[in-house]
Amino acid sequence: MNRAALKNAIRQLSQDSYTASGLANLLYQDLLSTENGIDPKHTTTEQLHIATALKQFCQNIDKAVAEMEDGEGK
Repeated sequence: MNRAALKNAIRQLSQDSYTASGLANLLYQDLLSTENGIDPKHTTTEQLHIATALKQFCQNIDKAVAEMEDGEGK
């Protein structure tokens, strides 16, 4: 992996990580609300969409890390 490709992969990894963290925080806040007897901010359908997006960003992160690890050997 050349320097430019590595820089691009790190930038994408950073962006995906930041977004995944935000999505996880939304779900966590809803969980805390529910545990404290407060209606969550998001509906079940919205939570499902958030969880689906979070899963996709996590898969993107895994893929980026794998590509970076593969690039180390080249």
